[in-house]
Amino acid sequence: MRDVAIAGGGPVGLTLAVELGLAGLDVLVLERLTRDGQREVDGPMGYRAMNVPTVEHLDRRGLLPAVRKAQAGAPTLFGRTRAARR
Repeated sequence: MRDVAIAGGGPVGLTLAVELGLAGLDVLVLERLTRDGQREVDGPMGYRAMNVPTVEHLDRRGLLPAVRKAQAGAPTLFGRTRAARR
């Protein structure tokens, strides 16, 4: 039996899984699939857009190189949202 089950393999769910794993807990991440077997995050934005705090957190944990490697060749969006400019 796992110590923790996390519903959702998005940035928050995966970050939580990493943190709990580093704390010594046995973690299970559950991710919903669409009918054709593709992850919901494979949509128009998916993991191609991350805010600055998310990138900084990944960098602090040493995970940013792995994320960048996984992104290689994928179209990536850079910039700010209107809310970030306030």
